[in-house]
Amino acid sequence: MSKKDKFLASAQKHLERGSLEKALSDYQKAAEEDPKDTRVWLKIAEIQIKRNRKEEARDVYLKTAEIYTDQGFFQRAVAVYKNLLKLTPGFVDAHFKLADLFRQLGLLSDAMQQYELAAGVYQKLGKVSEAMGAMRRIVDLNPEHVLARIKLAEAASQAGLKDEAVKSFRLAAEQLKAQGRTDEFLRVAERLLTHAPTDLAFAKEAAAAYIERGNARFALSKLQPCFNANPKDLDTLQLLARAFEQLGQVAKTLSVTKELGRLHKEAGRHAESLAAFKRVLALDPSDDEARLETSRAQPALSVRQVAESAVSPAITFSEMAVPQFLIPRESSSTVAAVGASSSEISTGQGRSPLAPNSTDEVERLLSEADLFIKYNLLDRAVDHVRKVFDLMPDHVGARERLAYTLVQLGRNNEAATQYALLGEQFRYADPARAELYTKQAAATRLGAEDATDATAESGASPEFGMPVTDTSSEILEVDALDAEILEDETSAYAVDAPRSYVPLTDLATQSGLRAEKPPASAGWPPPSEPDPDDWSPPTTEVTLPTFEEFDRVEHTSAEGFSEAALTADLEQVDFFLAEGLSEEAQSLLQDLVARYPRHPALAERLARLRGLEAGAVPQPVPSVASEPLFYAPRAVVASGGQPDAGTHGDLGIAYKEMGLYDAAIKEFRLLAHDPEREIYALAMIGECFEAKGALPEAVIHYKKALNRGGISEKESTQIYFQLGRVFEALGDGKEALYFFEKVARRDPGYADVSARVVRLRGGAPPPPQNPLAGADTDSVNVALDAISGGSNRSRS
Repeated sequence: MSKKDKFLASAQKHLERGSLEKALSDYQKAAEEDPKDTRVWLKIAEIQIKRNRKEEARDVYLKTAEIYTDQGFFQRAVAVYKNLLKLTPGFVDAHFKLADLFRQLGLLSDAMQQYELAAGVYQKLGKVSEAMGAMRRIVDLNPEHVLARIKLAEAASQAGLKDEAVKSFRLAAEQLKAQGRTDEFLRVAERLLTHAPTDLAFAKEAAAAYIERGNARFALSKLQPCFNANPKDLDTLQLLARAFEQLGQVAKTLSVTKELGRLHKEAGRHAESLAAFKRVLALDPSDDEARLETSRAQPALSVRQVAESAVSPAITFSEMAVPQFLIPRESSSTVAAVGASSSEISTGQGRSPLAPNSTDEVERLLSEADLFIKYNLLDRAVDHVRKVFDLMPDHVGARERLAYTLVQLGRNNEAATQYALLGEQFRYADPARAELYTKQAAATRLGAEDATDATAESGASPEFGMPVTDTSSEILEVDALDAEILEDETSAYAVDAPRSYVPLTDLATQSGLRAEKPPASAGWPPPSEPDPDDWSPPTTEVTLPTFEEFDRVEHTSAEGFSEAALTADLEQVDFFLAEGLSEEAQSLLQDLVARYPRHPALAERLARLRGLEAGAVPQPVPSVASEPLFYAPRAVVASGGQPDAGTHGDLGIAYKEMGLYDAAIKEFRLLAHDPEREIYALAMIGECFEAKGALPEAVIHYKKALNRGGISEKESTQIYFQLGRVFEALGDGKEALYFFEKVARRDPGYADVSARVVRLRGGAPPPPQNPLAGADTDSVNVALDAISGGSNRSRS
C-alpha cells in the first residue's frame, strides 16, 4: 500500500469518528503525495466547510478548479466554480474564471451572464472602472447585444467618461435603427442628445424618426437648436414643415415652406423651388407670393392675374411658434389665423367651405380617438379617425394616424393603402415627401406578405410578435362608462387640462415625471411612447425608459456541451428533490428553464417540485446518466405525441409561481385551446400580465374571459374584482369603482371590496401600498433598474 493510500485510509477512519482535524491532516499529507488528485482536494474543501473555514475552503476550490482546467475537464471545473460561488457569493475572480470557461465551451450566453454578475459586484463596491471592464468584455463577446452596450454607456456616463458614453449610445442607436426598432432608437437617442446636445446631425435624425411616428412635438424640441444654428439648413426646414403640418399649424407650415422655396430659388434649384411654392398654394391658394412664383415658372398662368407683392423677409424660429412645452401658449390671433387658413384650403380646392365648428369637430374626433388608443380600443379609434375624412378628406395627420393604427392592428395591407394615398396627395406639391410615403407603403405591404406564414403558424402580429386582438368585440359593459370618460376627458382637452397618457402604467412612479395633456391637435404617440407633453427638453440626467425585449441573446452553445451541462445540472436537481431541498431545486430549475425552455425533463421535475412544496414525500429518482436526455415523461407526453391540456396548465402554474411569467403565458395560451378551460386560461394570462405590470394586456385578457360563454357567476365576480384592482392601480377611479360596485352587489363580503367602494365613493386617499404590490419584474427591467438606480421600478 502506498503512502497516499495509507493516509486516505487513516483520514476515512478519523472522519467516521468525527475527528475533523486529524482527518484534515491526513488528507493534506495525501495531497502532498499526489498534488493532482482532485478528489483529495475536494475532501479537504468539504472538511474546511464543516469547520466553517470558508476562506480556506474557497482557496482549495480555486486550486481544484485550476487542476481540472489544466487537465481539460472544463465541465468539472465549472461545477467547482459554481460551488465556490455558492460558498462565497460575490467572489469576482470566480465569475471571471467561470466566464472564461464558458467561452471555451461555446456557452456565450452563460459567459455574458458571469461578466454581468462581476460588473454588478463591482458596482455595489463603487468600483466603476472595474465594472466597466467587465461590461466591455460583454460587448466584445457579443457586439450585437444592445442592452449591454447601453449599460456600458450609462456606466461611462456615471464615471464621467463622456466621450465613451456618447460613442456607446451612438452605436446602440445605430443598431436599433438598423433593426427597425424605432421606439427604442428614440429612447436611446434622448440619452445620447443629453450627453451631446450639439450633435445637430443626430438631432435631425431623431426628429425625422419622431415625425414618422406621428410625434411632431418631440421633433420640434430637437429641431429648435438645429434651426438656431443654421436657419437656412434645408433639411431642418423640411422637417419643420412636416412637423408643423402634422400639428395642424397651417400658418407656420406656410411660412417654413415659402422659406424653402426662396432658398431653392437663390441656389438655382428651380424645380425644387417650384415644388415648394406649389405646396404653399395647395395649403393656401390665395398666397400672393406663391402665385407669383408659380406663374413665373409656368407661363401658362397669367401674370396679370397675380397681385405683385414684396417678398417676405426670412423667417425666425420665434415666428414659427412651437407647442406649449417649448414656449407659452399661442395667442388667440394666431389660432384664428390657422383656422382661417384651413377654411381657405377647403375653398381653394373646390370643396364647400368648412362650417365654423368643423375644425372643432375634427379636433374632438381626434381627441376621442386618442382616448380609445389609450384604452387599447384600436378598432374604435380607427372608426373615429375615418369620420375625420368626411369633414376634411385631405387631413394629413389623421391619415398618418390611421395608417399607424392599422399597422398596430396587423392590418398592414390597409395601412399600405393609406400611405399610398398620402403619397398621391403629395405627388405634385412635394415629390420628395410623396416618395417617402410611397416607400413606406411598399415596406408595409411587404411586411404583411413576409409575416403571413409566421402569423399562420403562431398567431403572432407581424409588427409586435404578439397575438393580434380585436378589442372592439371584447369589451364588456363598457360603452356607458366610455361615454362618461369621453365626456370628462375630451372636454378637458379643449382647455389643455392634464392628461395621463401612459402605457396604462403609472408614469409618475415610473419616471418621476407628471403627465400632462397635449392640445387636441397634437400628434398622437404610439402606445409604447410617452406623450410628448410629458417631457420637456432634457437638461439633466433622465432615467432610461423601459426597452421591450432588449435582452434577446442567441444561445450559441454547442449541442454536445449543452447536453452534458444539462445532464450534470439535472443530477443536481434530482439530489435536491430527493433531499427535500425545495428552495435549492427551484433556484436551479429556474435557471435551467431559462436556458432550456419547454424541455420535457424539466417539466417532469417542475411537477415533482410542486408535489414537494405541497407536502408530498420525495420519491427516489433514477440516475440521470442512465436516462435519455430528450425523453417524454410518461405522465406528460405519450410516445410521439404532444403535451395534453393538463400538462400545459401544470407547467403554466409552475412557471407563474417561479416568476417566469412569459413562459407561463405561453403555456396558458396553449391551454386556452381547450374550450372547457379557456376561461381559466385567459384569467391566468391576465394575472401573469398583472404581475408583470403590463396592465393594458391584463385588462384585455380579463375582459376576454368575461366575454366567453359559460362563465360562472363565481368566475365573473372574481374577474370583476381583478379588473377593479387593475384600474385602481392605473389611477382610474371611475372605472375601478364601476367594477368594484358590481362585485359588491353580488357579494358585499368578497375580499375587501366594501372598503374599496367606500374609499372610491368618498374620495378618500388610497391605501399606502400599491394594489399590485409585489408584482415581479422581468429580467430586462431589472437590468434597466441597475442603470437608473431603481428609480423607475413600477413595471416589468
